[in-house]
Amino acid sequence: MKKQYLLVAACITTLFSATAQAALSYSYVEGAYISSDLDIEGFSVDGDGVSLSGSAAVTPNIAINGYYETLSYDYGIDLDSLSIGVTFHTPLAAGTDFVAGIDYLDAEFSIDGFGSEDDTGNVLSAGVRHELSNTAELEANIVRVDIFEETDTGFAIGLLMDITGTPTQVGFGFSDIGDETSLKISARLNF
Repeated sequence: MKKQYLLVAACITTLFSATAQAALSYSYVEGAYISSDLDIEGFSVDGDGVSLSGSAAVTPNIAINGYYETLSYDYGIDLDSLSIGVTFHTPLAAGTDFVAGIDYLDAEFSIDGFGSEDDTGNVLSAGVRHELSNTAELEANIVRVDIFEETDTGFAIGLLMDITGTPTQVGFGFSDIGDETSLKISARLNF
């Protein structure tokens, strides 16, 4: 997994000095493959899964968004989550936006043979989106998740790169929030 972290870091470092050209999109659909490591009271389990998300700009500075994720871990552990929320964004400089979001979160955690637990909570996030070039953008956020009687704070970082001549982007992301560390590979269609 360390090689994957180094690959993402190398891509970000290579592109970081470029200048911004195009506008950031807040209307899109995205599918992703996720590789995750979950630490439960000192016991680490690996898992993977998929997510589907979307966002729609409703005003020049506000977008509504939704997210569904399903992850399967070793030893029959599953985690499914659904969120719906609002994102506020405003320019800080040419090609750089401040973003802040609040989401309602519904999640279910289950272990084969032991049943399941579901809960509702919220996700708060704040960070920046920055165009590294006319074909790449970087997003970095501080994220606070409140669910299952726990409040965890961490970070998420992502890199999106355009596929030339299309409204499609491919992405790579890393997050470390509470007990979960994840790598994500995604495809996004902007509209």
